[in-house]
Order: sequence, then structure tokens, then C-alpha cells
Amino acid sequence: MELNKAMAKLLSKHRIVMVSSASKDGKPNASLKGIVEVMPEEGIIYFLDLYSQKTKDNLLENPQVSISIADIEGFEGYQFKGIVELIDNGEMFKKYIKKWERQRTVLLIERMIKNVQKGSSHGRHELYLPEPRYLVKVRITEIYDLLPHSDSKTDNKSKT
Repeated sequence: MELNKAMAKLLSKHRIVMVSSASKDGKPNASLKGIVEVMPEEGIIYFLDLYSQKTKDNLLENPQVSISIADIEGFEGYQFKGIVELIDNGEMFKKYIKKWERQRTVLLIERMIKNVQKGSSHGRHELYLPEPRYLVKVRITEIYDLLPHSDSKTDNKSKT
């Protein structure tokens, strides 16, 4: 399923999403994840999992996932549902590890600049994040617009 420009832009702008998974017996888990690539035309989102064993266990039992993102200031948000593939080695895995390391450095620098400007720091930052353990490739199968539309007959759902 193809993502439109607004969806891709929101994912690229924020890079942090809430990923929800469930075990085979339906026990849910929600965890923040960092997006490393969005391929809108292919309907694929990649994220690296840093330290959530529950997410990995769930995805091994049940490869369905929900990704939610919202921008309060821009008043937009989406939920993407899809099927995952876990990748823990090979060229693609290495490529996205390197990309994540660059993104992490940029995030750290931006946070440090903001902290200096505000004259404060909370002492936690991206430098202390663990190394990614695996890459998750999500092939999107459903998309929901999280915002209500003025026309109550409008369906907020797209489906493959």
C-alpha cells in the first residue's frame, strides 16, 4: 500500500513512532521506535529495535504490527498496520545501522544545542542508547487517518 506525501513527510520529520505488537495469545506491547527509512511508493517502513525483547518475542510469534504517529502542532496523525520481516544481518542491516548512527549523532547535537539555549539538561540523551539488535521491515497493509473529518460519512481507513 502506497503512503501519500503527507504521511511520508510526517514520518521523516518526527522519526519516532509508537509501535504496537501482540503475542500469539493477544497480550499487547507498545514501544517507541526510531524510523530509519520510509519507502512511500513501496509502502514500506523500516525501524531498528534497540532494546525491547518483548517486541521481538511478539513479532516472532505474531508478525502483525501497528505504527502510530501524531503531530499535535500540525494536527495530523496516522496509524499504519502491516506485516513485518526481521533482519539481523547482511548488507541491508549494516546499511541501516550506519544510517542510525548518523541520525543518532544529529539528534544528540540538536538536543545539546537546545539544552544550551535553554540553560538546562536532563542528563539523558541518545549517546546512551544501546546498539540496535535487528532491523524491522514493515510492509503496510492498512492506513488509518487518526483525525476526524468534518464529513461524518468519510471513512478514515485505507486497505489493501
